[in-house]
Amino acid sequence: MKTLSLAKALVPALVLALGSEALAQSKNQPKASAADLFLNSVGGAPVQAEKPQTPTAASAIVLDTDQPVKLIDPFVTQLYQIYQLEPGLSYEVRGWFLKICQQRYTDAAHLWGAMLNQMPAKLTNVSRAGFLYTLWKLQLKNTFVSEWIKAQAVPGFKSDRFSYALDEIVSKGFDQWLVENPYDVNPQELSILSAGGTDQMGPIAMSLYASSFLRKGTAALPILEKLTAKHAFKLELGKTVSLALAKKGDLAGAGRVLKLHVEPALEARNDPMDLANHYLQVGRLLYQANVLDGALAFYEKVPEKSPDYPRAKEEVTWLLLRQGNHERLRGHLETLSAKFYKDRFAPEVPLVRAVANLKFCYYDKVEDDFKNFLEVNSTWAKKIDQAVKSTDPVQPREMDRFSKRADQILKAATEEKARVEKLAQESIGATLPAVGPQKHWVDISNALNGRVFDANKNRLAEYRRQWGNDRIVLNEAIRKMQFVKVETLTQVRALATQGGAPTDSISTSQAKSVSVDNAEIAFQFDGVIWPDELFRLRSNAQSKCLNMIKK
Repeated sequence: MKTLSLAKALVPALVLALGSEALAQSKNQPKASAADLFLNSVGGAPVQAEKPQTPTAASAIVLDTDQPVKLIDPFVTQLYQIYQLEPGLSYEVRGWFLKICQQRYTDAAHLWGAMLNQMPAKLTNVSRAGFLYTLWKLQLKNTFVSEWIKAQAVPGFKSDRFSYALDEIVSKGFDQWLVENPYDVNPQELSILSAGGTDQMGPIAMSLYASSFLRKGTAALPILEKLTAKHAFKLELGKTVSLALAKKGDLAGAGRVLKLHVEPALEARNDPMDLANHYLQVGRLLYQANVLDGALAFYEKVPEKSPDYPRAKEEVTWLLLRQGNHERLRGHLETLSAKFYKDRFAPEVPLVRAVANLKFCYYDKVEDDFKNFLEVNSTWAKKIDQAVKSTDPVQPREMDRFSKRADQILKAATEEKARVEKLAQESIGATLPAVGPQKHWVDISNALNGRVFDANKNRLAEYRRQWGNDRIVLNEAIRKMQFVKVETLTQVRALATQGGAPTDSISTSQAKSVSVDNAEIAFQFDGVIWPDELFRLRSNAQSKCLNMIKK
């Protein structure tokens, strides 16, 4: 209070000391403050207050200091420090930094291209990180990943502290984010990611790199070994490697991968559906190793609620046939004859049923199996041929993980392209004079056009691949069913020539002579390609019927 009273008393005294001449001159000058008058009276030079900077004609940016700054993470905190403390920044550059700190991400993203020419060289990587931050916050997912990979090739960017701060924010849960928002890494991008070797990769690069190996078989083993059990791609890469080894006949290697990588990932996930699929894979491996009892045990662990349950029921019929476990086999076949399975694409089921019926001389039922096979699969044959020949095939009957992924990528790229085109139009008024959409949005839109084209092409290829696999499966089943029919007609004719013709009436006009040693019919199923492209299964069927007609 004493200080305030002294200031009030001092001002009139200073005015009197100036004299009438000084007061007269002051009438023609801008109004002086009390501090100016005091400095003039004691011979000090008047202080000119710093004039606020105004935007240039090249920008429409407004330095809105009224909106609150929100320091929501370390990246924004460091950016705000530059806004406050970095000397010599232009009005526009300071305004751009401030917009990010105020969470005005769209405004900041619009102006990034215009900022590049004004940004000091030492802040180039800072501005690039700031732009990537706005893309992440705007959830322009494809564009963020694409621009982030490009930035890794810019000299000095990866070692910049702002790059570290950005990665710290984005990398948390990025592996799972990438599963939910898949991205196809092209060869050029893969080269950028792998430039320093996998030992130098951070979490973001590691996840992107791992996602690019989902279709590369045993080549994925080195990257698989670097992923933790909790990594979102650990389980999928483990399946990729183990199945590739099994196809090469290295069942021991496949087992090691299951033990060291797949099972720890399953334990970390604790998902019953993933565990059910694991049981199916182990059952297949044991079948390949001819450990039939063990394979059966794992096949039967697949629960009814699992999407893999119908396939497990179908595949186990071959196993029961090889075991000679006829009672259980017929029970499984009855289950697979239920209404739920009637229209399902499973050409191997009537084939196994026909083989089993043939073994017990149920010729009338074998004939029914032929009719059922033709009735159901003639419809499927038409659908398959149409899809394979079509330039735009319909969705496969059961979308596998690669077809689903292709759908996700196309949908996301198409939606993002439309959004970027809208942002490009909005950016026209971001700078003055308005000469059209900002160049960086145009470039991004063009890049997304390419991604949409490639994604659609890949989607069609995945659809056609699955339909092509179905055609192989069906053709194999037809070939084997033809063989079963020849065997059926041969047996009937043999019985008829020996006076023991059964009461079942089957025409033998197309019967062919087939050599049979020791009353054994051998069905060498060399090429059964299951719909999920995993294994080739074989089976041998003993014929008890022929024992009845041997002399």
